[in-house]
Amino acid sequence: MLRRLRQQIDAIDDELLGLLNKRARIALEIAHKKQQQALPVLDATREAQVIRRLGELNEGPLTAEAVARIYHAVIREMCALEQQHLRAA
Repeated sequence: MLRRLRQQIDAIDDELLGLLNKRARIALEIAHKKQQQALPVLDATREAQVIRRLGELNEGPLTAEAVARIYHAVIREMCALEQQHLRAA
């Protein structure tokens, strides 16, 4: 039973990793557009919109606060990737 549940978690983690990398590729495209328009990498308004939207969609068992913490971390990492990529370009 435990083994089967862990296998399910592993499969979900595999999907999450793929989705995070897909998100990162799109974030890099956005970074290039922002650079062309002389916009900053971090858009606090957009970050707040994303977190608010996901909090509203959340049906649990994660709390809205947990979702916000997770997505703050995701967005921070995406911004760091964008900055690193733009410096290297």
